[in-house]
Amino acid sequence: MGYNWIHFRLTDDQNFVLNLTIPNAVVEGGTNHTGTGMAYVAREEQERKNTIAFNDDGRGKASNSESVSVVYQPEELAHFVKVAKERYNITVIPEVNIPGHAGAWGANDALSDLVVSCPKFACSTGYGIPLNVTHPKLPILLKHILTQVVEIFHHPPFLHLGGDELHMSSPCLEEAGISKTSSWLDNTVPTFEKEILKPIIEGLGYNPQQILRWENKYQPRQHRFGGITHYWETAPSPGTSKQKRFVTSTGLYLDVRWYNRPYGYGDFQTAQKLVCDAESCRPFAIVVGTFEMGMEFWQDRNVLGRLLAIRMGVAAASPKRVEKKVRVPRTMQEFKNDFVINCKSMFSDHELFACEKAGWPLLDTMRFEAKWNRTWKEWKDGVCEYVDVAESQCKKFVHQYQT
Repeated sequence: MGYNWIHFRLTDDQNFVLNLTIPNAVVEGGTNHTGTGMAYVAREEQERKNTIAFNDDGRGKASNSESVSVVYQPEELAHFVKVAKERYNITVIPEVNIPGHAGAWGANDALSDLVVSCPKFACSTGYGIPLNVTHPKLPILLKHILTQVVEIFHHPPFLHLGGDELHMSSPCLEEAGISKTSSWLDNTVPTFEKEILKPIIEGLGYNPQQILRWENKYQPRQHRFGGITHYWETAPSPGTSKQKRFVTSTGLYLDVRWYNRPYGYGDFQTAQKLVCDAESCRPFAIVVGTFEMGMEFWQDRNVLGRLLAIRMGVAAASPKRVEKKVRVPRTMQEFKNDFVINCKSMFSDHELFACEKAGWPLLDTMRFEAKWNRTWKEWKDGVCEYVDVAESQCKKFVHQYQT
């Protein structure tokens, strides 16, 4: 379909999907290297039903086996990255979300105070839990994790370090006993970015122009390490300097239920508009997004068909469309006709379900929302289980912050 990037999100509040082993020497400062695991998946039952194992050619195959792991092993991802590049010319860019949306970091019993302790907030929302950026073990742990990620992903040309929606954590900080939440957000976090995160990333051989961070709509002046903005809610203003590189996913989240635009054709138009509106300041990548959904959800929302619709939109807006004789659909019916032709020539027989709907979801909105709500409850329950920490850990965190 012409996609040449996979943005691979490894961590969030609900999941830490890469099964890394953290040596006890890192955790405890000793010499015992037996190690402790770092992986966690909050929605284990759902993931078990949708587990994907990789064949030798890199293609996923569904498995319902109870014995298959619900997280990725390092060697498994390394093989996937290798096959993606060598056979399909696709570069896989890993994301480790820092310092917000870090709830799953707290699932490790040996380091449960790596995240800010706010069980009431976590259990009520299920997301928005920040790293405890003042934790004395965080620098060495971050260096260890990011070093492994870079090696597993074959030293990718870019790293995505997340960094959005930290403003959501204010209620969490208040629950943890931090009275001056604005100072924590405006001073403590930028200090962490400058004095801890920046040296680690530079030590791995990356400069700011290789680091992607989500747009920071609510705290635009907050200092963060990284030179590439990943827009997902808004778009850069027309006056944005041409020297500033950016990528965009605005309007292209495939798990969202649209009420004011048609699926498929609406995706085509959105992608076309993103390219056309950016003539004076073009993104160097348009990234199509989905939330952390299993394969069943992908089929429900016809992600495969919508990926094709978006690719058609980008091609229709390309400056080289005339040279390449790209046909530009002008109506929804013209789009559907072109979509079916492209789809049937591109997909195998077992994927033709994506063609019939022309990008429209296979599951109606009401049934999808019911399934989505069940999944969110499962996530929240899973998050709640591991953040319900002892009162002593709360006090320990507050003491660290205050001193």
